[in-house]
Amino acid sequence: MFAQYGMRHLLMMTPRITDEDLVIIGLTRRLHDFSDRETRALHPIRDLIATALDYQAQITAIQAKISASLPAASLRRLTLTERENQVLALIATGHTNDQAARQLGISSRTIRKHLEGVFGKANVHSRAAAVAWWIRQPPRRTQAPTGHASRRLTPPSRTTEPLPPEPSGRN
Repeated sequence: MFAQYGMRHLLMMTPRITDEDLVIIGLTRRLHDFSDRETRALHPIRDLIATALDYQAQITAIQAKISASLPAASLRRLTLTERENQVLALIATGHTNDQAARQLGISSRTIRKHLEGVFGKANVHSRAAAVAWWIRQPPRRTQAPTGHASRRLTPPSRTTEPLPPEPSGRN
């Protein structure tokens, strides 16, 4: 297979062989074959890759067990409504509660209530923590109100019309 490219010598190692996986490391060379010394020098790399693959398999198995043990109610707690996503998108771009309320055409108290709902779902206690949690969530964790299409809202672009400045209270 590699001869057409002038590669005549091949060294193959298998750091992992299971019923589900076959991982092969292959090296090719044109001029001369691999020496025993060169082959032995690659064994630690093979062993390191095998350890990393075993670790990944263990993590995947643990994640599967955790997902299987979570009740449906817990998964629903992590699902945000479209409005909660809209609020978090604005908060993530630096809007205050009052600015987000004006942007969405709702009251500042309603913004606070949406944030309280997010705090409970995400098990966080601050706006910054809620935004950090929201950014890490995969897009599938959104829920639109009944009868509406579900989609992950991204923070609005900076090309939208800027909000008026907040009154400072100073004269």
